[in-house]
Amino acid sequence: MNVSLEWAIGLKVELTTILDTVITGVVYAYDPITSTVTVVEGNGEIDKPVNLRVIKPAFIRHVNVFGQSERKLTAAGSTSTRVGFEETAYPIGPISLTRLAEKESAVLKEEQKKQSTRGPTGVSTEGQEIFNIVHKTLPTRWYEQSIIVMDEVRIDPPYQLTNCLADNSASSALALVKKIVEGAWKKIETVDSKGG
Repeated sequence: MNVSLEWAIGLKVELTTILDTVITGVVYAYDPITSTVTVVEGNGEIDKPVNLRVIKPAFIRHVNVFGQSERKLTAAGSTSTRVGFEETAYPIGPISLTRLAEKESAVLKEEQKKQSTRGPTGVSTEGQEIFNIVHKTLPTRWYEQSIIVMDEVRIDPPYQLTNCLADNSASSALALVKKIVEGAWKKIETVDSKGG
């Protein structure tokens, strides 16, 4: 069925898709540009969370409209009175631009945090794994191909125990990092020997 469902806005419908899925709800919107219909599933309680389904009319096999008698349908399938968003069961509420900006900022900070833990191009899988394991315990960052831990210890490629360096070789931070790196390599080798 590849027709406009704009006439059904605000009506309770039962849609049967080409995959025989039955969707029951109120038609919330029809977008002629993307040729999609939005259906609000549920029993029509406005104060409860609802499920919105966006469907292309081309994927709808059959439409059963409940409450047709309340509207006069013409032969072409349109109504004699137009229904806009203001008359639908689920009005669109105001959007707080401040809250939206805060949410965007939080998402960007989280993504930057994730990006900061990814090694630069060319870092081996083992190097990234060592970084991830050390990063769980201690403040860690990348500097070129090297891992910097607590701004005191540097782990150079290929990220073995002998590649853990510090200005003070008797540093307790160096001993701790070596212990973590040793455990990380045991874990990596165990995973490799088990095949993945």
